[in-house]
Amino acid sequence: MGGIYWKIVNNLNKKLLRNLLIGVGLTISVVGLGIHLIAPSDMKNSYMKEGKLLSINPEGYTVEYIKYKQNPLFDQYLLYLIAFINPTTPENCLILFLNETEFERFNQSIPIEDLIPIKSLEGYYEASYNSATFESLFIIDVEEDIYLIIINENENEIFPFYFYSLTSPTYYSGLIIFSIGLIFAVGILVWYLEGWKRYLMLGISINLVIFLFRITTLPILYNMESQFKIISMELYNDYQFFYMYWTEAFTKGFWPYSEGMLSYIYPPLFILTIGIFGFIPIPAWKMAIPIFLFNIGSGYLVYLIVKKITKNEKYSIYSMIIYFLNPFTLMYGSYTGLNPTPFVFFVILSFYLALVKRNSISMLALGIATMYKQFAIIFLPLIILTIINQYHDKKIYQKLKKMIFYSMIYGMTILLISLPFLIVDYQAYLNRVYLTHTGYSIEMLTTFHPETGWPVNFNSFFLLIRAPEFLTIPIAYLLSYYILLGTSMLFIYIYYFKKYIQYYKSSKIQSSYYSLFIESLFWSIALIICLQLFYPRGSYKFYLMLLVPFISIFFDFKNINLEKTLNTQPFKFQKRFLAPLIISWVIFFCFRHIYFWILLAWLIYYVIRKVHSSSIKKQKDIVK
Repeated sequence: MGGIYWKIVNNLNKKLLRNLLIGVGLTISVVGLGIHLIAPSDMKNSYMKEGKLLSINPEGYTVEYIKYKQNPLFDQYLLYLIAFINPTTPENCLILFLNETEFERFNQSIPIEDLIPIKSLEGYYEASYNSATFESLFIIDVEEDIYLIIINENENEIFPFYFYSLTSPTYYSGLIIFSIGLIFAVGILVWYLEGWKRYLMLGISINLVIFLFRITTLPILYNMESQFKIISMELYNDYQFFYMYWTEAFTKGFWPYSEGMLSYIYPPLFILTIGIFGFIPIPAWKMAIPIFLFNIGSGYLVYLIVKKITKNEKYSIYSMIIYFLNPFTLMYGSYTGLNPTPFVFFVILSFYLALVKRNSISMLALGIATMYKQFAIIFLPLIILTIINQYHDKKIYQKLKKMIFYSMIYGMTILLISLPFLIVDYQAYLNRVYLTHTGYSIEMLTTFHPETGWPVNFNSFFLLIRAPEFLTIPIAYLLSYYILLGTSMLFIYIYYFKKYIQYYKSSKIQSSYYSLFIESLFWSIALIICLQLFYPRGSYKFYLMLLVPFISIFFDFKNINLEKTLNTQPFKFQKRFLAPLIISWVIFFCFRHIYFWILLAWLIYYVIRKVHSSSIKKQKDIVK
C-alpha cells in the first residue's frame, strides 16, 4: 500500500515539476514577445505602387516614405535596404536616404551634389539580369521621418524592386528571448513525453529552431545564390518579395486578381490564409505562422497513415522523423516558408481521410488542396478509385454512381470556393489561375536561362551542355505539347487502374483495400516526379515538398508494399532506411540544372523495385 502511495506522489511531483518548467519557459517566451512587440519596426517591399507595376521614367524619380515611429525607449535603429533595378547599370541610377530637411531641399530642385544625405548607396551590375543591385545595412539615429529616393538617369524607363526594414536592436533581442523560452518549453515536453508524442515534439522542436531563426533574421534579405556558384539550394525570398506585398494589398482591401495584385497567380486560398493573419497586430513574420503549422501537420499525418497501415509504432515514428529531417521540410517549409506547404498538408489529409473511410471529407480536403495549388488534381483518379474499392460488394453501376457522387463533391468544393472570384471578375480569375503558364513557346524551351529565378525544365541540361538542335528541339516540342507529361501520367493511371481491377476481383476484401491504398501512395511518388520532370513551364526544387510525405512513408526501398512491418516483427534500423533522406539532401545542394537526372534515376529505380516486388508477390499468391 505504501509503495503505491509513494508511486502516486512521485508521479504527481514529476507532473508538477514538468508543468512548472513549461510554465517558466512560456513566461520567458511571453516576456520576450512583449519586448519584441513594443520595439518599433517597419518592413516593406515595393513591387507595385497604386495598383501598378512600379516604374520610373527617364530623368524621373520615386519616393518611399519611411515613417519614424516615436518611442522614448529607442534612439538607434538598424536600416536595411536591398534594391534590384532593371534594366540599368549602377552608374545610371542614384539611391539616397534623406531626412525631412534635405527632402524639402530636394523638392526645391537643389542639385543632388549639394544635398547632405543620411546615406547614399553604391550598387553592382548583374549581367544575367541586366540590372543593378544596391544593398546596404547601417545603424542610424532616427529623430524624424526618412525618405528613400531612387533617381533614374537613364534614357529609358526602369523598373525598381526594393525591400527595406527599419528595426530597433530590441526587436531582435525580444525575439531571441521569445525563442529561448519557447524552445525551452518544447524541450521539456520532449524530455517528459513518451512514445510517438516525444518524437513528434522532437520533430516540431527541430523545425521550430529553424523557423525562429528565420523570423529573427527576416528584416535582412539573404542572397545565398550569389555566394554559392556550384550548389543551388534555391532559397528564394518569395516571402519578402511577394507574400508581404500580397498581404499588405489584401489588408488594404485589394481584391485578389485585381490590378492591385497583378503578380498573384495562385488559387485563392493561399492569399486568404496569409491575408487573414495579416490583420494580427504583430510584425511581418505573422504570415509564416500558418505555413509553419501546416508543415508540422503534414508530419503528424505521415505518422497516422503509416500507423494505420502497418500497426507498427516504431516504423510509424521513423517515417515521421524522416519527414521532419528532410531538407525540403526544414528549408522550404520551416525556413523560407514557401507556398506549397498548405497544399501538401491537404493532399496528405485527403489520403488519410480516404484510408479511414471518411470519403466525402477526403474529397473536400482534395478540393481545398486544389484551391491552394492546382497540381492537386493529379491525385484525383488515385483517391477516387481507392475510395470506390471500399464498396467491394456493390455492382458496377452502383460503383459508378459513387464515383460520380464523390467527383461532384470535389468539383463543388472548387466551384464554391471559386464562386466569389468568378462573380467579381471571372475573366481575371480564370486567366490568372487556370490559363497562366499553360502555353509554352518552343523558343522559350530552347533558350538556356542561367538565372535562378527561372524554373528548370527537362531541356535545361541539354541546353547547358549545348547539345545539338536535333535533340533539344524535339524535346521542346514533347514538353510544350504535354506529350512527355501526359504519356507518363497516363501510364501511371492505367497501371493503377489495372491494380484496381485486380483487387476488385480479390476475395480478401480488407487486405485488398489496404493493398490498393498502398499502391495509390506509391504511384503518387511517380506522379510527383513526372510532374517535376516534364511540366512544360519547368519546376523549382521547392515543388518537391510534395514528394516528402510519400518518400517518408516508403523509406525502406526493400519494403515497397509495406508488408514486412507487423508488430510481430520488431523494428530494426538499417542503413538503407537513410536513402530517401540522403538523396533529398543531395538534390537540395545539387546544381539546379543537373538534379533532374537524380530524380529520373530515383523514379526508374522505384518502378523497377515495385514491378519486381509485385511479380514476387504474384508468384506467392499462385503458390498459395
